[in-house]
Amino acid sequence: MKLGTNKTVVMWILMAVLLLIIAYDAWACADKKHRDTISKIVTVSSQKYLVIPFLCGFIAAHFFWSQHLTSKYYKN
Repeated sequence: MKLGTNKTVVMWILMAVLLLIIAYDAWACADKKHRDTISKIVTVSSQKYLVIPFLCGFIAAHFFWSQHLTSKYYKN
């Protein structure tokens, strides 16, 4: 599968978002009083909203499922 010309821009945006998430999680982990890390928020919230684990699985499948498709539209 050929990627478009904006693949570099998208990768930089993804890297920036990931770095922001890591920075927030490190800051939240350093807060000794609350420790509202991303994993804690997701775990507690998923007990009330069952759609959160479903969406996490859906997003993970979206990123990795297409690697196993064999189609005339996907060229390796």
